[in-house]
Amino acid sequence: MSTNAQLSLFPEPIPFPPFVYGSATSYEAAEKVGRKTPSQRERIWAFIASEGEHGATREEIERELGLSGNTVRPRVAELLKVGRIRVAQETRRTVAGLRAEVLIASR
Repeated sequence: MSTNAQLSLFPEPIPFPPFVYGSATSYEAAEKVGRKTPSQRERIWAFIASEGEHGATREEIERELGLSGNTVRPRVAELLKVGRIRVAQETRRTVAGLRAEVLIASR
């Protein structure tokens, strides 16, 4: 997707990923991840949107997009923060049998 389309999808910039102040390794990791986050957010939002009212759990996003939970959870938090997705009232069971929030693209 072009940069212009990305800007229209996420009009407000999402801040640099958090890191532990004073930790060179934490900053380096955040800097590396920071370059990937726009495309990861876009992929996650597109998948959730493609599921319509059925939505998707974080586990389903991980499985369908082949991303780790350490990638999915922060991107979902960012999308929730800017209002691009919302938590549905329903839940679904995970593979482990636990209830999980269902995420739906905001209108």
